[in-house]
Amino acid sequence: MNSFHAFQKLCILFLIINFQAFAQLGQRLGLLDEYDVVPYLIPIVTALSNAANTGTGYKTEIDKEMEISIALKGFAMYPTGSERIFKPAGYGGISGGSSASILGQKGTVFSGSGGLKYTYPDGYNINMLSHLMLFISASYEHMELYLKIFPQLSFADENILLTSLGIRANVNQFFFKRFPFDLTLGISSSNFNISDYLKSTNFAFSAQVGETYGKLSLYANIIYEMTRGSVNYYIPGDINSANPLLKGSRYISKNFKGKNSLGTVLGISLKYEFITLCGEYTIARNNVMTAGFLYSF
Repeated sequence: MNSFHAFQKLCILFLIINFQAFAQLGQRLGLLDEYDVVPYLIPIVTALSNAANTGTGYKTEIDKEMEISIALKGFAMYPTGSERIFKPAGYGGISGGSSASILGQKGTVFSGSGGLKYTYPDGYNINMLSHLMLFISASYEHMELYLKIFPQLSFADENILLTSLGIRANVNQFFFKRFPFDLTLGISSSNFNISDYLKSTNFAFSAQVGETYGKLSLYANIIYEMTRGSVNYYIPGDINSANPLLKGSRYISKNFKGKNSLGTVLGISLKYEFITLCGEYTIARNNVMTAGFLYSF
């Protein structure tokens, strides 16, 4: 029992270390007008959407008999360089140049007329994003319904809540001649929010091909993601800003469309009795490694 509590505390500490950098997000958003806030935030939307669609595969064929599976998995994500910067929209008078996105490091200060400045917020310098997730699935008649839960975490004055619900089906049985591989099609929806500032919904379509050799399964998956979201924040106002949209105080509520993303997944799993060890590598806007173990009954 003591070892379990120690493991629990270690997991909580691990998560806090990885996400505590998001503190004071509202203050940073207050430095952006409604045109620049979206490209500043889009990289974290894409990153969490990529994360929500990882770790789904663990076998190539969905059984006809009823089966329940529970898995504990973790992922490590490495944002690409293009996700760490954004180009200001220019509505405040700037054209060209770039500044740090929410995943980047140092914000840029541009000179305006009359000695005034366009000041963009720093990012959180995220080179790696990691987390744990709980995977629960139920399958029957070659179809599988699954739920992925990324535990809610409090950090300073913000919370992240990320969940994903999906369904997959083996389609081989619908064809008179069996393919030389197992073909599985899927659709999923994931939702997340960062406190009251940012909310997003992601829809993903996937096609997986693979084959099982004894206890070893090899598979590849193509995932297409579409994202929608909204951002709500407060601009405190700064009369010394060169951006006329930031001189007065006001509340901003804005809907946006995220970047559509195409990802490729390579996966491997090894089953022994009721336990399956699995690992995946996803190549997308953010590269993701996923690994864990799964218990089926």
